[in-house]
Amino acid sequence: MSITDFVSKTAGNRQYNSISIFVLALFNTPLSLFISLGLLLRSGETGFVEVFQFISHFLAINLAVCLLLFLVTLPLRRALKYAGPLAYLLLQLFLFVDVKIYENFHFHFNLPLWREILTEGFSDSVTIGSSSFIYLFMIAAAILVVEVAFTMLASKAAAVLRGRTAVVLFAVCLIAVGIDKVVYAFGHMYNVQSITRATLLYPLYQPLKADKTFSRIFGIKVNPDDTLKMAAHGSLLNYPRNALIPGKSALENRPNVIVLVVEGFRYDMLTPEVVPNLWKFSRENVTFRNHYSGGNGTRMGVFSLLYGLQGTYWHSFLIERKSPVLIDALNDLGYDFKVLSSTKLTYPEFRKTAFVKIPSAVEDDLPGKDTPEKDRLMVTKFIDFLATRKPSGPFFASMFFNSSHQPYVYPSEFEKFTPVSAGQINYVKGTDNANMAPVMNRYKNSLYFNDSLFGKLFEALGKNNLLQNSIVVITGDHGEAFGEQGDFGHTGSFDDPVAKVVFVMHMPGVGNAEVDRITSHHDFVPTVMKALGFENPVSDYSQGSSLFDRDSHPYVFSAGWDRLCMIDDKVKIVFSTETYRNLMEVHNTNDYKPVPDPGAVLTEKRKQMADVLRKMSEFYR
Repeated sequence: MSITDFVSKTAGNRQYNSISIFVLALFNTPLSLFISLGLLLRSGETGFVEVFQFISHFLAINLAVCLLLFLVTLPLRRALKYAGPLAYLLLQLFLFVDVKIYENFHFHFNLPLWREILTEGFSDSVTIGSSSFIYLFMIAAAILVVEVAFTMLASKAAAVLRGRTAVVLFAVCLIAVGIDKVVYAFGHMYNVQSITRATLLYPLYQPLKADKTFSRIFGIKVNPDDTLKMAAHGSLLNYPRNALIPGKSALENRPNVIVLVVEGFRYDMLTPEVVPNLWKFSRENVTFRNHYSGGNGTRMGVFSLLYGLQGTYWHSFLIERKSPVLIDALNDLGYDFKVLSSTKLTYPEFRKTAFVKIPSAVEDDLPGKDTPEKDRLMVTKFIDFLATRKPSGPFFASMFFNSSHQPYVYPSEFEKFTPVSAGQINYVKGTDNANMAPVMNRYKNSLYFNDSLFGKLFEALGKNNLLQNSIVVITGDHGEAFGEQGDFGHTGSFDDPVAKVVFVMHMPGVGNAEVDRITSHHDFVPTVMKALGFENPVSDYSQGSSLFDRDSHPYVFSAGWDRLCMIDDKVKIVFSTETYRNLMEVHNTNDYKPVPDPGAVLTEKRKQMADVLRKMSEFYR
């Protein structure tokens, strides 16, 4: 055989194998759709766009397996014939199990669930039963038979499918997947709930968000307040779990609710040196000394404060554009609203979540050359609001102070703590402990500046005689680290400097006190709802409890973008909430150092961990 003949034959075999595995992906797509059909039907939205989105997504998954097979078996092309059916068997089994998990628990397969299953003692809390395993084995056997048949058919189809035709067909598939992403991008831009909920419904769905790109390239500008399109068949969320029951006091005694959130306001900054006005205010009211934010970033922190739920629900509530029970209840009771922020509430997306139903009350595009100027103007606007509003009705007000965000800015006259770093933080030079003191001084100065604004607010509330009938909270969205455990900023860990925050509350009729038991942002909503007189059990709308309940929490939780941390008096257990990340860490609560025997701790805490997983799904339908 000549070299030319050998190369030609080898190329032919490669083309044959490549085409056959592509055809196998096409054959498997209908099987994936059949297995996952319940997810589409669960949404209740079966229009052309939603069905196209459903088909395109599972086509994309099967094509991804096809490409992965090419890469893995690149040195050994003959292995495709064996690896192909095995890979698609595993894919279909994964989809089958994932659908069953979603139908029962309302979240997709994730590593916390897998680790929980593998933890010693899991069977003490959850009994799967032998019948389930037998049934799964039968399903696997049936899928294997189908995959063998698909493989044989794919080989025959590839033998007659010419290379150019296969390339065109592959291109058509990629175009379909691309169209799906563009459809999602427009759905996200125009807040079309039936489209954006694909990220909630379908496993491994990768959304495309291109609001800024469409605006810049095509000149498309959308007002997010005017474009919400609710799905025709309602929400996938079961929130609240029962209709609210207003008591008599909810109609008669309606206190004002004022929430001041400070960027990165860590717990140990409540000192007379850093925040003298707030320190004085705290001495006259209730200070919660062991209080955790529900998140190590702004999204999850503010979400937990205004919803009273785990931050793991953030993504679903954003997709569903679901307003908090607290805001809905106050709106139904006739409250006025004023929401002020020195940073835009489109990012994080609080205009699409917490304040989605009260867009006219939001002012988040304040004029000013820098953040301190915007913080000052925000306070001026709030004082004007107090002076001009109708005094007869109650109001809800929220303010977000952002001067204490990196790079920690403040007017020069508030430079109390020195030496300070330059205005811009040099990330290339490094942010190790040796460089942290001047950076932290900038942070303290920014808080010292914000405290001057608190003084004006407290003075205005006193002049208008509002404190006697107002709930006032001053807290942080999360904390801020400066070299502790090697971290800088936030989102990197759940150490106390990041997760524990200042929390000072003025509650009418409650004197000054310090509370040392563990509390959480999740407790704020139940506290207000009880003060308003709503008679529902807290579990109808929140995963916290009233801040004034004397019973201590067995644990609280704080969430990151793809992690959740269970916190009690002894340990912090951090685990992944997404399939793409493998993580399980156990730290001491007091110093965040790894515990010497994490396996023993996980076994001891298995019931708490099972409860955490249950809470990740209890507010889904």
